[in-house]
Amino acid sequence: MAACIANASAVVPGYGFWFPESIKSVGPFGWHEGGSSWLCCMGKQRLRLGIGIHDAAVEREMRGFMQPIAGMIVAVGLIKPPKTAKKMVDKLVPNDPRVKHHTTTLPSGHTYHYLEALPSSGTPAATVVLIHGFPDLSFGWRHQIPFLTSLSLRVIVPDMLGYGLSSAPSPIPPYSYKSLSTDLASLIQLVSPSHPIILGGHDWGGAIVWRLALRHPALILGVFSICTPYNAPNSQGYIPKKVLIDQFLPNFAYQLQFEDPTLENKIQAAGRDGIRKFLNILYGSKDSKTGKGHFVANVGIDLSLFDEGVKVDKSELLSEEELEFYVDQYERNGVHAPMNYYRTWDVNYEEEKADLVKEGKSKVEVPGMILTATRDTALPPKMADNMEQFFPRGLIKREVEANHWATWENPEEVNKAIGEFVGELLKGRALGFKASI
Repeated sequence: MAACIANASAVVPGYGFWFPESIKSVGPFGWHEGGSSWLCCMGKQRLRLGIGIHDAAVEREMRGFMQPIAGMIVAVGLIKPPKTAKKMVDKLVPNDPRVKHHTTTLPSGHTYHYLEALPSSGTPAATVVLIHGFPDLSFGWRHQIPFLTSLSLRVIVPDMLGYGLSSAPSPIPPYSYKSLSTDLASLIQLVSPSHPIILGGHDWGGAIVWRLALRHPALILGVFSICTPYNAPNSQGYIPKKVLIDQFLPNFAYQLQFEDPTLENKIQAAGRDGIRKFLNILYGSKDSKTGKGHFVANVGIDLSLFDEGVKVDKSELLSEEELEFYVDQYERNGVHAPMNYYRTWDVNYEEEKADLVKEGKSKVEVPGMILTATRDTALPPKMADNMEQFFPRGLIKREVEANHWATWENPEEVNKAIGEFVGELLKGRALGFKASI
């Protein structure tokens, strides 16, 4: 069986074999995937069955039923799953037929493209709306969408303003928290006019969902953010971004580079290759000599990486097909519009001073969850300290072992946290949903 690779150290005594993730079945003791192998769980003991298959007909039978066949078991041993072995999580692929594509023009005049995914059967227990960050797309939630639909949930994921197939206006004001919250409130009322939705975000999407929940709590059943903490509207007076970074948040220094047109122009001048380099850098590409990431939160990006002839290795977090899909989408409108999110410091302050601060609004009146990532250098977990005071209906705090791209790097744990949060929100509402968690 070509897909089975001998692994002498994983099973004692004898030899073990890795099984492909695609085999799915249930045996008499309950078979479970563990890494790239199969485990037979008997009480608290975990057994791996190493099976050598050399006949194509037998292989097909094993794939169909996964039942131990006499003479095929070559090793049985008590083991612990290797730490490097991770369960594969179902994810979308570019142009995946499991999602529908929609486009709508909102009252603001902005056109939004969004994905819709439905459970395979039955009436959805609720609608989940997911908001991506920078530099991402609706496709950034590819590991979460199939998981959520498996829980009998309907999932809506827009390309945010400036990204993908959505409008990409050049001015800065449309990208403010208030403007985006208005757009998303309109979208939510369109896709779920009769029921509040569950709202989630990552990176800039996380910052936006907090503001959306603050401004439009009646539309939302619960809200969660991955990596991005909640910060209340600034009632202390204007502080220039550079001053805040110099004195309190050196990990935000990269934002000064991102809002400056120099980086944008450098990327655009390098064409498609420049976009590919930029995405790889932000997605965790490392220097082949030093092993260190090209992106440094308290510095930014070395602009010489965009010079002709300079190689930037592909990020390990996504496949070549996924990367090219991203490059195609970013090549459509360039990076100016996505970079505008970093240029909204002043307009956000002025707009929130005029309404949220004036009205004394700082508390999110729906249940919340913050999921931080242990190795996120741009948004370290400590930034989420003291958030509880702004969530009178409760805030769950969770943490996963991952970098900033936690939804890609550790989707199993991210999905588990989201599933448990959603389960609490829907407790007593949908027995089918509860049974499937």
